[in-house]
Amino acid sequence: MDKSIYMKNISAYRKRYNENYSEIYNNIYSNLSLENTKDGKKTVQIVKDNIKVYSNSKYNTIREVEEFCEEFIDIPYGTTIFVFGFGLSYHIEKLLDLVNSKADIIVYEPDIELFDLVMKNIDISNILIKNNLYIVFEIEQLKIINEENDNFKISVLQSYYKIYKEKYKEFLEGIKSIIECLRSNIINKYYQIDNWFESQLKNIDFINFYYNICDLKDTFKNKPIIVVGAGPSLNKNVKYLKSIQGKVCILCSFAAAKVLKDKGITPDFLTTIDCHQYGISDYESNIPLIIDIHPNDSLVKKHEFQKFFNLSSSLLTYFFIEKFLNDSSLELQVLSNCTNVSKFSAGVAKFLGASTIILIGQDYSWTGDDAHAKGTVHIRDDKYNRNYLDSSFEKKGINGEIVHTNKTFLSFKKEMDNFVKLCEANYSDVKIIQATEGGLEIEGAETLTLKEAIDKYCVNNFCDVEKIKKEKFKDLSYITDKFEKNEMGRLLRKRYKELELSLMFLEQAETISNNIFSEYKKTDRNNKKIRKMFQKLKLKNRRLAEITIFDVIIDYHSHKSFRYYDVESSGDELVDNILFNIKYYQDCKKVIVDALEHLDIYVKKFGGEN
Repeated sequence: MDKSIYMKNISAYRKRYNENYSEIYNNIYSNLSLENTKDGKKTVQIVKDNIKVYSNSKYNTIREVEEFCEEFIDIPYGTTIFVFGFGLSYHIEKLLDLVNSKADIIVYEPDIELFDLVMKNIDISNILIKNNLYIVFEIEQLKIINEENDNFKISVLQSYYKIYKEKYKEFLEGIKSIIECLRSNIINKYYQIDNWFESQLKNIDFINFYYNICDLKDTFKNKPIIVVGAGPSLNKNVKYLKSIQGKVCILCSFAAAKVLKDKGITPDFLTTIDCHQYGISDYESNIPLIIDIHPNDSLVKKHEFQKFFNLSSSLLTYFFIEKFLNDSSLELQVLSNCTNVSKFSAGVAKFLGASTIILIGQDYSWTGDDAHAKGTVHIRDDKYNRNYLDSSFEKKGINGEIVHTNKTFLSFKKEMDNFVKLCEANYSDVKIIQATEGGLEIEGAETLTLKEAIDKYCVNNFCDVEKIKKEKFKDLSYITDKFEKNEMGRLLRKRYKELELSLMFLEQAETISNNIFSEYKKTDRNNKKIRKMFQKLKLKNRRLAEITIFDVIIDYHSHKSFRYYDVESSGDELVDNILFNIKYYQDCKKVIVDALEHLDIYVKKFGGEN
């Protein structure tokens, strides 16, 4: 043991996890020993059930690590990466450098003795302190996942796969269980997914009238902002907004706008992430609209005022990646992966520079038969009852009363809980106030009545909202002002060609996988022919990973983490992996063919024939 290294690692571990490592793991006495590799690294031989493997290559650890990290090049922001095996940390260190702050990395280490050997002999202090790295030793601890993330990747250290197969199965089942708990969240985001891609494309028609939300950054720097949701408690306190409108910026979800209208209140911005169209009145069409993900094209068409688009989550950004890759929209991580408008609106408030974000109408529950405030766009019919009343269960409310909620609402609340934690960890100057006056508590938020919140945080920070907006709006430019003549058509054609190329790679990969499967059934699995086919398959997968638009579209249409479990087990893991690959390629082909059909219309409209 190198005592100086051990103490350094212990200090880093305690700082990151707020736990004393030496008290938890000081009874571990490992018989493992480190060996030098040919390329100047370390490795260790692991022996289990008469199987011997090295934690990493004895000859070329660097190449092995680079191969491990290949699939994580250009991953989307907000990804959660599950890794089976910490090993000697080389692959984790490289992965952290590669993804930077784009992803959370959750590493499950099944062998505490091996981890202890690393702690005592290898300086990993620079790894341990990373805020986006979570090292866990129990399957249950995998639930540390940030539930607002909706994109997952699973990877395994190959040496671990060979020697900890049973633990690996438990690991996969643990992830499966977690993701199933998030299904209601994900299903809401991708509800009517067949309309999503077409809706995104239809909005190309209006791209000439979109502003970039980045142009609003810090518009209300160090000022309070009120965020209005459509929860049932909104009817209790919405009246208090009348006396402060024009003095405090008010963000209102599109669904709740009619409630404000009926009280003679005009919010400063409307927000929406929804591809559905609930109807739009003259009142709503003349309020600036802030849009995320996939707005309904009919709503956008009828809306006559300023429209600000969150490029960080839009498919349009990936269509026109050359124009937006270095755009300041990449600062908008706080707005990414929102599955409900409340969290998106709170993120917008943070982006606008709010010092205090006051939430109302954010119940995440209800009493009686109304899951939303009276007067919102939500119609109380049989479908409404099925979605809310028929699937509800009881929880203790913020005031101690019994309220009703469901899994979807709880997942929304968890998103807001995580948003508050994000602000506490990274934006300590931002305060979140739960002034809903009903519903469920938001973890970490201060609970006040709306009147108390106004008196405490708004009265001494009033401003001329219209004057500030007018000053900001005079310098706005449309997103397409960046484009040269015919450039949009050229970029659309380029994406079309990339999808055609991805379809070709998918077909080739499916053919190779079928050939491997056939060869498996009749010959030795380690023969030269099969190894060559696997190398070809690896090349096709690498080429697919290089096509950004392919990965984005597949992520939105077919959740990667579910595919493994769609294949019925044959009892043979190698065969299962091949069958999984074949199904994966087939599913992806269907998605890409559909995408090409939709995209073809707009390529011809804006850029001529392919």
